Amino acid sequence: MNLDPISFDSFVIRPPTRTDLPGIVEMLGAAATATYGQPEFTLEAYTTEWEAPSFDPRRDSRVVVTAAGQIVASVDLISNPPHVRNFFYVSVHPAYNGLGLGSYLTQWAETCMRERLDEAPAGARVSLLANSISTHQAAFVLLGEHGYHYVRSYYNMQIELTSPPPSPVWPLGILVQPLQPGEEAVLYQADEDAFQDHWGHVAISSEAKFPSWWQALQSTPHYDPSLICLVRDESQLAGFAICFPENNEFPGMGWIERLGVRRAWRQQGLGLALLHHCFGEFYRRGITKAGLGVDAASLTGATKLYAKAGMHIFRQIDVYEKELRPGRDLTTQMIESHPG
Repeated sequence: MNLDPISFDSFVIRPPTRTDLPGIVEMLGAAATATYGQPEFTLEAYTTEWEAPSFDPRRDSRVVVTAAGQIVASVDLISNPPHVRNFFYVSVHPAYNGLGLGSYLTQWAETCMRERLDEAPAGARVSLLANSISTHQAAFVLLGEHGYHYVRSYYNMQIELTSPPPSPVWPLGILVQPLQPGEEAVLYQADEDAFQDHWGHVAISSEAKFPSWWQALQSTPHYDPSLICLVRDESQLAGFAICFPENNEFPGMGWIERLGVRRAWRQQGLGLALLHHCFGEFYRRGITKAGLGVDAASLTGATKLYAKAGMHIFRQIDVYEKELRPGRDLTTQMIESHPG
């Protein structure tokens, strides 16, 4: 790759090492505080993401380092099989904005991904995406200059749990239990079934995806199987909720990471009952706020459901995309038609 290695005067750009992690997290905290108002990662949380099986820091990441050894910017490229929908994340310490570092790292991510286009299925459309809080206009100006276009927004929604939430009203015959050892593959399949109807979902075989999916889930800070709820209709899994007792970015807030209802059980009040169940579990543990992330234009109407449950939007994340190779789109765009 012709872009690497280079230096901006007293800066050196190189792959990170494990000893860089504290410095990276310190830089990410400064950048996130300037952009979001608070740090986004703890050292534990970032280390977990850095150790994901599909992430190779020597290949997928770069840091910008001063002559004194301070890490002042970084980029991470996230490209999971089948490598058709890829993301990159650039952060720059606020004291070093305006020097071209963000622009360089954005171009580095694109160049790196273009060199790996053959990892995607032949004939498939390949794109690169980036996101940021909707008020961070400087990021979107930079992305626009590099040929990225707005494609989607996501909301962070929350609810105050200052009094007991409504008791869930379950459809007749429904049984609710926390995740038990040995049920991980069943949960994964339900997650895939429910989220096949979400914009941008990419179908992939269980053999290829389940190991990394499960590793990422159980290694998440605050992982608690007692807060993973499985909803059964007789012997069939109808829905689920994956919750954490705390969110790294929002201390003191219980977080609903995933909530899904499979197609055959929709429009029966199961989603609302699941929400109320999660709120009740948080409340019983003394957690007074609950939050989640949702597609602002959810194909399944999730945004309306969460509003009905009393949640409100407190932050918007905008997503920008650049097509690197035209072709057949393997991602879900509409519920009526799935790639396959």
